[in-house]
Amino acid sequence: MQIIRTHILRTLALIIFLLCGLTVFAQTTKQKSFERIYLVHADKLMYDRTQFDGAQRAKGRVHFRQGVKQLYSDSAVYNDRTAKFEAFGNVRFVQGDTVDIRGNYLRYDGQAQVAYMTGHDVTLKHTRGTLVSDSVLYNVQQEVAEFFKGGKLTRGDVTLTAEHGKCFMRTDSAHFDNNVKLTSARGTITTNDMGYNMKTKWAHVMGPSNIIRKNNNIYTENAYYNEATGEARLLQRNVLYKPGNREMAADRLHYRSDTKEAIFSGRVRYDDKNNNRTVESIGGRYDENGRTFYGDEQMVFTDHKNNRRITTDKGNYNEASRVFTGERNVVFDAYKDSVRMTCDQGEYHERDSIFYGNGHVVVTDRKHDTRTTCDRGEHHGKQKLTKAMGRVNYYDRRNQRRVKCDRGDFNENTKILNAYDNVWFHDIRNRRMATADRADYNGFTKQFDAYCDAGRLVHAHDSINNQDMVAEHVHYNDSTGWLQARNDVVFHDYKRKYDFQGHFVDYNDRWGLGLATDSAIAADLSRKGQEMYFHADTIKVFSYYRSTDEPYEYVKDRKLPKGYVQDSLYRVLRGEGKVRSWSKDVQAVCDTLIYHEKNRVVTMLRDPIVWNENRQILGEEIIVYLSEDEKKPKNTAAGNRKEENGMKLDSIHVNSQALVCEQVLRGDTLHFNQVAAQQMRSYFRDGEIYMNTCKGNVCIVNYPLEKDSVILYQNYTETAALRMTLEKKKLQRIWAPASTGCLYPLGLAPRDRTYLENFAWFSDIRPVDQNDLLLWRGKRGMELKARKRRVAPLQKLTD
Repeated sequence: MQIIRTHILRTLALIIFLLCGLTVFAQTTKQKSFERIYLVHADKLMYDRTQFDGAQRAKGRVHFRQGVKQLYSDSAVYNDRTAKFEAFGNVRFVQGDTVDIRGNYLRYDGQAQVAYMTGHDVTLKHTRGTLVSDSVLYNVQQEVAEFFKGGKLTRGDVTLTAEHGKCFMRTDSAHFDNNVKLTSARGTITTNDMGYNMKTKWAHVMGPSNIIRKNNNIYTENAYYNEATGEARLLQRNVLYKPGNREMAADRLHYRSDTKEAIFSGRVRYDDKNNNRTVESIGGRYDENGRTFYGDEQMVFTDHKNNRRITTDKGNYNEASRVFTGERNVVFDAYKDSVRMTCDQGEYHERDSIFYGNGHVVVTDRKHDTRTTCDRGEHHGKQKLTKAMGRVNYYDRRNQRRVKCDRGDFNENTKILNAYDNVWFHDIRNRRMATADRADYNGFTKQFDAYCDAGRLVHAHDSINNQDMVAEHVHYNDSTGWLQARNDVVFHDYKRKYDFQGHFVDYNDRWGLGLATDSAIAADLSRKGQEMYFHADTIKVFSYYRSTDEPYEYVKDRKLPKGYVQDSLYRVLRGEGKVRSWSKDVQAVCDTLIYHEKNRVVTMLRDPIVWNENRQILGEEIIVYLSEDEKKPKNTAAGNRKEENGMKLDSIHVNSQALVCEQVLRGDTLHFNQVAAQQMRSYFRDGEIYMNTCKGNVCIVNYPLEKDSVILYQNYTETAALRMTLEKKKLQRIWAPASTGCLYPLGLAPRDRTYLENFAWFSDIRPVDQNDLLLWRGKRGMELKARKRRVAPLQKLTD
């Protein structure tokens, strides 16, 4: 029973399997139904079951039809069972009025409706275009033509060639690969992979591709390009080539031929190889009409020829004018000149090699170690010149100097800074300052020139030595130490308390030399109420070492032996020509004056005259000896440093033709006390004369006062020597050796006993005040009167 049941189940399973198989076979048979192919005409028809696998063979004007599809050839082999045939010679496949394919050989599958045509110059004509190739595979149902061994698709003025491609006639599109080239009257595209829409004219290229259109040449590896309008959308590694060997590369590029504008995304690079310059940015656009490249962010312009680089947040570059403009946070680097300029906005003119900066300009010269800030700046590359305008602040780090002005320019070749308008110069190292209308500073020679152009005098200040000076022109050479001042010079030394003014001044603080001419006036202001003013045609100053009396010589960073104390200096002042001096107590004139600071000696030569109150001193040479005024109070106002002691009069020596005159006025009558000698010495104590000595041919004319201060007599005396002592300006004692003389009643003495032989009173020459020093009034005779030497009388008649 069990065996019978098993057998029955197997039989039922076999029946079910056979039924299912019949159903599948029936469905398959239904799917393989196709449109029949009819033979319309043939000159000869042959059938041989043993040949061509049971297919029929037709010869002579063969014509087959399958629906709207027509087939023409010289001969053909047709298999009615498989609906396949092969056609030979002058083959033509026509699908209605849409497709017309011509070739030498055709293999057609009627069921799949696929035609494969080969031969020389197979031509497929479609309403969408014409395809020419050595072999074409055409899918009739899908209207897709494919070629394999090189082909050419033509539609209108557009020609596409490639090694392999597919044409989708229904959608007016095509896809080509391997040596693809699109040619039209508007340009050429070469690539290895292209999709092209014949209706919209849009091409999609992949891989290394070149798009050439009139003046543009685009390299890309992924882009969409409209062949009709010239619009391009470049997506990867794109380069736009321009005439003149120029390139524009970007991650993404959108080019519109109608507006002639290229829009870039991502990293952008503009490269002008002929002029050796590049522009880089993040994003940007190119205006072909204006020939201008605009960068959106992080724009970098590089002039490789001149070794210059500009970075900015946003800017543009014009090809025609070759001008680069930075609009925000601009940094200009001239590497060849070692100059950097930062500013808010800037322009670089490549032809002239000039950069213009505006707004918060900072110029850094790394070569010369200088820094300049201003409102506007310019850098001229060809002239190696940097200009600054508006609130200019120039700082020389190496030499520790600062210059402020309204405008200025700096020449990198000569290292000369020219400053204009409201100039302020500061020598930080030496603590010197100057203000002027115009100034020049030479960094090589370390020379500074300041000028007065707008009427405001140059003002200079030395903080270390506490000195001030004003003049129309000041020149200072830091290398040599020479200071030159010209026109309306006024110098104040607050430390040593003396002033100086004139029109021509030269001074060297390193060598201790000075020269002043043309209305030169020096003033000693060390004693209040006893100020002294001094004038000469030429004033010279010399400096010497105090211990050796050798001329002072400055040596920078001078190394001294251990235990050696730096030798102090003293100065020698020499006035030459029309010397005039004035103080409240003493006035003097002469031709030459020499002041020796160490010996405290003042020597007056050639017609010297000295006045003190109503007294006048004459001689061929007058020597004044000074001493230290120990009674002068020490001034400690400026910290703990004690001021130097002042000087006081010690003695006066008059040599050769000495003459002292004292004016005595009684009522309406004027008299002159006179003392003449070959040598005369006057000694002072606390500024007052206390003794006077005379030697050689002493002659005296004096008017003694009575107790009631009345003058009754005139005295005339001759002697070989004389010594007088005084107290409080009154004669106390007089001494003389053997003398001769006479006492005359007042008014009865002869003239040669009233006025000595060399008497002269020069009241018209005497300086009135400090303002009178420049008005020279010489003596009428211009020299002292000659005086006959007196000798002793004969002792014997035979002598």
